[in-house]
Amino acid sequence: MIPAIAISNEENKNSAGTCTDTCADSKYMAGKSYEQKNLPMKAAMMYWTAMKEGSKKAKEVFLFDMDDKKKTNISFIRFEIIRYAAEIGCPEAQFSLGARYRTGVGVAKSYDLAFKWFALSAEQGNLDAIFYLGKMYDKGRSVGQDKTIAMK
Repeated sequence: MIPAIAISNEENKNSAGTCTDTCADSKYMAGKSYEQKNLPMKAAMMYWTAMKEGSKKAKEVFLFDMDDKKKTNISFIRFEIIRYAAEIGCPEAQFSLGARYRTGVGVAKSYDLAFKWFALSAEQGNLDAIFYLGKMYDKGRSVGQDKTIAMK
């Protein structure tokens, strides 16, 4: 049984009706609880919601540091959380998934899948994804090499 955690905690909203840090942190903790119970879909929803409401801890769930890949959590459950969040439209998760496929960290390297996830993230304005799409066009990875598009 999953513990009851206050998801829409009215007393933790400010006068504008948006979540305070406490509310976002509660959602992060719900995500963490779901992750520990091996429920990646529910964890993904809670982490993404918490991140959108300002939780820095939740944003770190989707972090992929291209400069320090050793920081990347490569557990299967974390990958499943990121994959699910990417599938439901989280641009940070889409970027993270693209980066994993581009580098082969935690998954088999696939430039085709990297391109797919970077493109979806870039469509939502993720600047990191836009940058790495440019690099893929510059190197001709998964797409025809096109220096003009790469420079945009």
